[in-house]
Amino acid sequence: MSEIVPFTINVPDALLEETRVKLKYARLDDAMVSVEWDDLEIGHTAFMELVQFWRDECDWKNYECFLNTFHHFKTTIQVPGFEALGIHFTLPSVIEARRPSASVPTWLVPKKSPQKFIRFQNKDYDERDLKNMERIIWFAAHERGYQIIQETKCVTLGYGLHDSPVTILAWFVGKLKAWTDDYPRTMEELINWTFMHYQGSPSAAMQIYKEALAVVNDDPDSMAKRYVSQPVGGSVFPKELWMSPRERMEKTYNIQFWRQKDKGGHFAAWEQPETLVNDLRDFSAAEGPVFGKH
Repeated sequence: MSEIVPFTINVPDALLEETRVKLKYARLDDAMVSVEWDDLEIGHTAFMELVQFWRDECDWKNYECFLNTFHHFKTTIQVPGFEALGIHFTLPSVIEARRPSASVPTWLVPKKSPQKFIRFQNKDYDERDLKNMERIIWFAAHERGYQIIQETKCVTLGYGLHDSPVTILAWFVGKLKAWTDDYPRTMEELINWTFMHYQGSPSAAMQIYKEALAVVNDDPDSMAKRYVSQPVGGSVFPKELWMSPRERMEKTYNIQFWRQKDKGGHFAAWEQPETLVNDLRDFSAAEGPVFGKH
C-alpha cells in the first residue's frame, strides 16, 4: 500500500499575482450585455461585477486558512493498466460504524442515462419520481452541452480553462447557479470554487468524460452489467440532474437505504450538509439498515 502523508494547501503567491494580472487585463466584451441569451444564469452585468470582485477584493489566502483547518493527505493509487494516480483527500469524521471486512458500503446520488430513463415514463411512478424525470428531460435538453464538449474536445477546452481565470469562471458560474436548489451563493463562494479548479489542471479533470464515453461506445450496457453487491445507500435531492427511481437502481445496486429529499441539488454536500451527513450516519450506524442486519 502506498504511503499516506499529511498535506497542507499552499497556493504559491506567484500564481495569485499572475491571476490578478490576468484579471486586470481581461477583455470583457461590453456588447455581451445586450445579448438575449443568458446561459451564464446570473446575467452579463453581474458576471462582470464578479470578475471585478475576484480581481480587487477576493482573498484566497483567507479561504486557504479555513481549508487547512481540515486534515489533508496525499497518496497514490495503483490503477491496473495506468500509471500511479496521485490523490489528495480529506478525512472527515462524520461516520462512526463497525465495518465488516467482507462488506464495504457504498453511497450514491443516483444518476442514469436520460435516454434510457425516458423509455420508462409510462410506468406507474409516484409524483416525486415523475418530477425527477422532468428534471432529467430538462437537463438533457438544456444543460448537457458542457458534457458533450468535454467528451469530445476536452484538450481544446482545457487550454482555455487552464490559462484564463475569466474563461473558467464563465464555465463554472452557470452550473453553480442552475444545478442548485436556489442556494444563495456569495461572490466569495463562486470565486473560491472556481479557483480550486483553476489552480490545478482543469483539462486533466475533464478527461474522465472522454474516457467514460469510450467505454460506453464500446459497450453501451457495460455499467448495467456490473451489479454492485455491497450495501448501497442513496439520497435523492430534487434538483439533482439525473435521478432514477429506486426500482431501476435496484437492477444495478444492492439498495439498502433510500431517502427522497425536499431540498437540495447537484452540490448537495455544500447545499444541505447536515441532511446528507445524517443520512450517511444512519446508513452506516451499527444499528442501521446495513450493519444492523449482521
